[in-house]
Amino acid sequence: ARLQDPDTEISALERLINGPTELELAQAALDLELAELALEQAQISSAETELFAPFSGIIAQNNLTEQEFPPQGIAMILLDDSSFYVDLPIDEADVVLVRVGQRVEFVVDALPDATVTGTVSSIAYTPLPVEGLVAYNTRVEIESNGAALRAGMTVTGNIVTEERPSVLVIPNNFIRFNRLTGDAFVNVRDELGVVEERLILLGAANDAVSEVLAGLEVGEELVLLPSQDDSGGGGLFGG
Repeated sequence: ARLQDPDTEISALERLINGPTELELAQAALDLELAELALEQAQISSAETELFAPFSGIIAQNNLTEQEFPPQGIAMILLDDSSFYVDLPIDEADVVLVRVGQRVEFVVDALPDATVTGTVSSIAYTPLPVEGLVAYNTRVEIESNGAALRAGMTVTGNIVTEERPSVLVIPNNFIRFNRLTGDAFVNVRDELGVVEERLILLGAANDAVSEVLAGLEVGEELVLLPSQDDSGGGGLFGG
């Protein structure tokens, strides 16, 4: 057995009976606070070593290399392949006809036989920064239809601004206009083979066809005379 100083035994017994001093309690509290801060800092450092995707998808590009510092630019490119959208620049003359919710039909260069449609979801209020062109970005959400779409594919969009079922339409290149009155005319061949010039009333139109409100009946034969321009825009004649 070891010999111990009686004073040391008495001092330890007094501390055990009386408990820690206020200074010792304050020091213990400070040590605990420092330990909690160190734990929080360690948890933050650990979290910074992990990447969390903001949405489900596939990694299209990974610029990270093991055991090397991350790049200054983009670390990864993540794609949400569950849905696609297209941003269409629309000229100022046409954007006034576009509304949110309108249907859009797409022609995909890489998938010419695919049927791809969408819906206008938003229209920009400010024009695109394109020199010499005033166009407004129009976002179209693509409807899921099983087409093998990929990000970056080239598409051409046709926005349906107006639908008129069961109407009579004719190709625009059959239409001629009187440059003085603005009246529209077509050449019609009757049952006897006689060609007559007919005044018609036009309605809605696009780049290819025009609606006929009056002046023609379904089944009548239109004639494109040799002197008319058949390039698709109709001809002009004087009064």
